[in-house]
Amino acid sequence: MKIRLLESLRCPCCKSELRLSRIESHKVVLSPEASGRATAERIDRCLVEEVVETGVLECASGCSWYPIVNYVPVLLDFPLPLHTQFSNRYRHLGIKALDFPLPPGAPRPGELEIQESFTIEWKGLGEGAHTFIYTIEERERYLRAELDWPSSLLQRMPGAPALRVLDVGAGFGLEPIYIHNATGGIARGAEVVGIDLNLSLLSSGARISAMQFVHTVIASLFALPFPDRSFDLVYAHGVLHHTYSTEAAFRSVERFRKPDGAIYLWVYALEDFFQMSWKRRVHYTLEMCFRPTFARLPRWLQDIFLYPLAWRNLRVTRRLYDRGPTYTMKNALHVARDCWTPLYAHRHRFNEVLRWFSELGLEARPVDPVTVQAALPVPLAGIGVRGISKSNARVDSKHTP
Repeated sequence: MKIRLLESLRCPCCKSELRLSRIESHKVVLSPEASGRATAERIDRCLVEEVVETGVLECASGCSWYPIVNYVPVLLDFPLPLHTQFSNRYRHLGIKALDFPLPPGAPRPGELEIQESFTIEWKGLGEGAHTFIYTIEERERYLRAELDWPSSLLQRMPGAPALRVLDVGAGFGLEPIYIHNATGGIARGAEVVGIDLNLSLLSSGARISAMQFVHTVIASLFALPFPDRSFDLVYAHGVLHHTYSTEAAFRSVERFRKPDGAIYLWVYALEDFFQMSWKRRVHYTLEMCFRPTFARLPRWLQDIFLYPLAWRNLRVTRRLYDRGPTYTMKNALHVARDCWTPLYAHRHRFNEVLRWFSELGLEARPVDPVTVQAALPVPLAGIGVRGISKSNARVDSKHTP
């Protein structure tokens, strides 16, 4: 964890400020390209920063403590076995915060199952040439098409702070990097904080720690460890429908959008069923019927089904979408797990999603299907909607040529 992230963090249980106790920390030279972003007098200060590999964050009100493991703060509002393991390992150092209570909250319906399934899914994929079916270049191009935001959001005035983005659902931790690059890269890109419930983020912590404008945090999207209304853009692609309530999840993350900021949502669409081939409709129907039961099976039993399915997906994907040898069995298995192992995978009507935006006083702007489809190697699917406050939408429209 970069030390400067601390000022942006809050206790997920009571929203108090957090205090840091270092166990292992060191100075790092952050990405040298950062000099293209900093003014001459700031370069020396920007390129060297203290990062905490292991430490403890304690709530200023004394309600709980939170570990930093492999550079990643674990800011869940409920305890895990990880907390006990961490405490047993470092209690001999006499860190007073470890005498505080464990996080007092409880997981929401299905959160532990979701955490386990997505930890397995993302840790199994790790870092490679593809995310799902996309190459890295395709994913960043897709993000640019999605982030066709008003100029008032992306174009920062000289000397203004960097665009602050909350990435809800960071996966293995690489998506925040893609978002940073898609919003302008080193020259003027965003400062991105990626959060996820899954524990695979611990595996990419060292890499993220050396990137100046990217951070990752393990947290529940229902108890985010930040001040309300503190991000210019809240980005949630393909995540919220994997919770017990997509609408409740949307309302929860929207609280962190600045009043003049924006939010982007992409979820599965019920309408997609009517655009599928008959084979896809059969697969869709089987998934809807059996996935909730399949998700609760032991992992070894899941694998008996998933590996043959992944092998078939590998051959079909390489043939239909011109994926080369860099698209491996690991990628195909990741897609199969994403389809069959999440406990929840809600589908929604387009008008239902628009209602969520309207009830929160947001103007909903669906993505341009032509622009987005041009950036995709696969048929367009799902519901992608951008939202800004209706008052800001009126102001923005006056300045649009």
